[in-house]
Amino acid sequence: MPTEAAGDLVRRWRTGILAWASFLVGCIVVGIAGGKYSGGYALPGMVAGGFIAIAVIAPRLCLLATVALVPFSFRFFLLNRAELEMPTEPLVAALVGAYVLDRSVAYAVRRPVAANPFRLPLIFFALVTLASVTQAASAFESAKGAARATAYILLPFPAYLALRDRRTFARVVSVATTAALAAAAIMMMILIPRMGRLGHSSAFAGTLFGNYMTYGAYLTVFILPLLSLLLFDEDAARRAGRLAMLAAFGAALLLCQSRGVWVSLAAGVGFLLMLRSDMPARRKWAVVGVALGMGAVVLLIPGIRAAVLARAMTMVDPEFASNKTRLLRWGFALLMFAQNPILGAGHGMFARSYVNESFLGDVGRFQMGAHNEYMQVLAELGALGILGWLWLIVAFYVYGLRLLRRLQQPYWYALAAGIMAVQTSANVHNLVGNFMAGGTWTVPFWLAYAALPAIGYLAERQDGDEPEPAAARS
Repeated sequence: MPTEAAGDLVRRWRTGILAWASFLVGCIVVGIAGGKYSGGYALPGMVAGGFIAIAVIAPRLCLLATVALVPFSFRFFLLNRAELEMPTEPLVAALVGAYVLDRSVAYAVRRPVAANPFRLPLIFFALVTLASVTQAASAFESAKGAARATAYILLPFPAYLALRDRRTFARVVSVATTAALAAAAIMMMILIPRMGRLGHSSAFAGTLFGNYMTYGAYLTVFILPLLSLLLFDEDAARRAGRLAMLAAFGAALLLCQSRGVWVSLAAGVGFLLMLRSDMPARRKWAVVGVALGMGAVVLLIPGIRAAVLARAMTMVDPEFASNKTRLLRWGFALLMFAQNPILGAGHGMFARSYVNESFLGDVGRFQMGAHNEYMQVLAELGALGILGWLWLIVAFYVYGLRLLRRLQQPYWYALAAGIMAVQTSANVHNLVGNFMAGGTWTVPFWLAYAALPAIGYLAERQDGDEPEPAAARS
């Protein structure tokens, strides 16, 4: 009935206005509190409480704010040795906190809540992360990192509930893509004047991403799904827009000289090309041709050819400084594992135990990590940690491949394949880098464990308008 539809529209407008007003008031309160209590533990408590309140009132808005602000997050240090990735980590913690509160109420009143298919490996890995603190030489430092990491690990639970609504899913994709395009444009304006030193971390100092590895990895989060949509979805009306966005992200990627990004992107593209035998051969050749064309364009730019070829040749150069430091760190990670084989040395303890390779000079100094996520998990979380990590990876591919066999609609198939390609790229990139300690790459990684099952749910219910069971309401 028209009257009922109008009433429903008014209720939605009221809910939206209340959500945005609550968000604005919460930000003002947190800002005032921050100015008054920034020297002690009161500020983190107020920030956490304020964001949790926002997440309880408007969880979908909180999720949208999280994905929108990921590329613009920054590290905020407090005087009490605490630190936050602002505003990503408070938003993630708020979503998880609101979910735990809502789930507790649901359990008490026996209200059903949709279960994430990856709940067992996620909970296991989170528990191992927290348990590793008992082995740490510095319990306070380890507990801080473990608590932050656990919030990210549990993010798929509230995100899955929110993404089961089709409108929310579409808004998250739109907001995340828009924010990424804006961040890519800003980075291009900064990096183009620094063309001569793109192979060094100094070119990325003071930028949104801080280093070329994170920058390139973040771009692949959007390049691979767009490529998947162009390969598998026949929607001609959207093809021009997708091509334009892919070209924009591809142009931004040309300014990244991370060897790990090159290899991991190739792995993601390879995953897509191997998925369907009935995909037209011309599309496969088109992808290969575009890749070769982009490579030719790069090599034709004056002054770039020699730099790119030299950078590529360092992959097999055992004397290259970063190759040496990786071998040293991997060996040290194995020694740490040998000393604490069950639960590891404690979350975050690799950075406190390893001494930078000063004898290699500045070129050999990297961020405080093992430069291999698998090695770092092995060293800090032990055998139980690496078991949980591999369980997550295997569960993701088992579920994803089964889902691809069930999906009939090209759009949902392309989205699911794109997300799996992103995770393939991440798993390959994690062989030579550490990305799980910061929000820029960590949020997209864990959101994949919510987005993939949400696609399965939405594909089976094309309207996507069923009442949400719990914290997905807004």
